[in-house]
Amino acid sequence: MMKKALVLFLVMALALPALSLGISAGSITLVVDNVVVDTDVPPTIVNDRTLVPIRVLAELTGCRVQWFGENESIIIYTPVEDDPYLVMTIGDTDVTVNWYNYDTGDFGGYVTSIDVPPMIINGRTMVPVRFVCEMLDYEVVWIEEEQTVYMYTPWYEYEEPKG
Repeated sequence: MMKKALVLFLVMALALPALSLGISAGSITLVVDNVVVDTDVPPTIVNDRTLVPIRVLAELTGCRVQWFGENESIIIYTPVEDDPYLVMTIGDTDVTVNWYNYDTGDFGGYVTSIDVPPMIINGRTMVPVRFVCEMLDYEVVWIEEEQTVYMYTPWYEYEEPKG
């Protein structure tokens, strides 16, 4: 009887942090230009935002990503010129967005806030898919009934899924 109570306690202790964060462990599909993408850690919903592994997004968008373990920060570099574009930190909703105009030579940056910060889930750095992809000019569509995130590259001609 004591073992059952201990097991129940441990299960509840492990489940409560996920419930308090609003983490959903459903089966979410990620589709890019109508091709299903497999990930080693599945997309996860946290507080109504879908998080995906940053490495997956980097590979899909042609960006390079760099991890700095000492301060748990991530830099996402632009796909064309390999310039630092987004700077994010685990647990922080502030994101630095850098820009550079190659025609004029002007550059700068600003800080914006996101609803759900990057976080580590199952050993993978997870980031909000819509925020990162829209910053890279991707179209992102969520179909609730299908539990599917559709991403479309800027040059892909698509018809929006009926939802």
